[in-house]
Amino acid sequence: MALIGCFSTDPFSGTWSETWLKSCAAWLRLPVTAHGLQIANLVLRKSAHLGEFFVLGVLLHRALAGLRDKSGAVVFGWVVLAGALYAVSSELLQTFTVAREPSPLDTALNLAGVLCSQWTLGHIGIRPKPWPSPSPP
Repeated sequence: MALIGCFSTDPFSGTWSETWLKSCAAWLRLPVTAHGLQIANLVLRKSAHLGEFFVLGVLLHRALAGLRDKSGAVVFGWVVLAGALYAVSSELLQTFTVAREPSPLDTALNLAGVLCSQWTLGHIGIRPKPWPSPSPP
């Protein structure tokens, strides 16, 4: 969560990622137009929202494994709620920066990442394991 918060600050603005992409293209000796660079930057930045929150969803799924029923629906609900709250708060954090601003699209992509993680975990059959019961003394 701290890493996502860090990525929501000014040093990781669109200008930074565009400069990074331009450097990578130059190092790889790829001919890139200004328009191609803008598209690559957009795809990179929006994919990062999905990826970061996909990983967050997996971690939340594991962390909240104790709050489950047999179907895993309780865990799903808590993971989506926690992911949604963090998606909104990470975008609101950008109101306190100079070069960034909150975006409803980015919030939707963040939530989509959490939802995709839960769908993937359910689809491949990973169910949260119950916390071990304390042993009697």
